[in-house]
Amino acid sequence: MTLIAAGLALTTSPATDAIMGAVPPGKAGAGSLVAAAGTAAAAAAALAFLPARAKAPRPGQPGRLRGDLRRKPCGCPRERAK
Repeated sequence: MTLIAAGLALTTSPATDAIMGAVPPGKAGAGSLVAAAGTAAAAAAALAFLPARAKAPRPGQPGRLRGDLRRKPCGCPRERAK
């Protein structure tokens, strides 16, 4: 969550400034809506992507996914039934 907050803090302010600087004063409400929608979309994308990436298996670390039945929780291969 800290990573998401840091990313949004670094990008939201410049993006809002650019959007509000590009719209005329009479359309400030619409510009604010666009800026808020962009922030919400970026936060939703980050919340969807980062947890999935954190749980993805890394090279050299097999068996980290819950559905991987070929390995024991310790990471050792299971013995075949005879």
